[in-house]
Amino acid sequence: MCLLGALSAIPAQADDVQITPPEHLRFCVTCHGVDGSGNEAIRAPRLAGQPRWYLRRQLLGFQAGFRGFHRDDLDGKEMRPMAEVLSATDIEVVLDWIESWPILPAAPMPTGDGDSQQGKLLYQGCSACHGQQGQGDESFGGPALAGLSRWYLTAQLQKFKTGLRGTRPEDHLGQQMRAMIGLLADDQAVKDVVSYIETLSSPPGPLSVLK
Repeated sequence: MCLLGALSAIPAQADDVQITPPEHLRFCVTCHGVDGSGNEAIRAPRLAGQPRWYLRRQLLGFQAGFRGFHRDDLDGKEMRPMAEVLSATDIEVVLDWIESWPILPAAPMPTGDGDSQQGKLLYQGCSACHGQQGQGDESFGGPALAGLSRWYLTAQLQKFKTGLRGTRPEDHLGQQMRAMIGLLADDQAVKDVVSYIETLSSPPGPLSVLK
């Protein structure tokens, strides 16, 4: 399925209580971390702060086979068997657990080599689903982008461009994303739009990952 300055604007609620799921469901932390902040070294994205509706959809997508299906999507292929062992009840328990995690500020990252001003122009085609401030919109199936890590945004955009995501007919939202990815003509355009997304900050609330 996992952090930039926008995350620091999303404090954990004072009355939040972190829950503990049954031991057989705790394997998520092996890759995604005990605090759900992710691990770039093994390409495991942040889970803490991701909205329930989006995480549920991605887990079901792995189970249905339209995520992690491509032979070259190594990250997705690693995640797919993890999702396949979950029952419908397990998924809700795991989502309860993830929702209880505090959202910790991410370490600052060095400036990338994208042009954020050019990226701002490119992002206008993204804002209809993802929001002007990258806050996302569940009604359009567009996850929040503000606050996601550069490496994750870049990797997922490249997956859509190369067909590792969004090509299965049952993945309707992924197909929409594949159609829109044509706005990013080359690798520099990807860097530019990601550079602009890094300047966005979301209002307090959950974040999301690319559909």
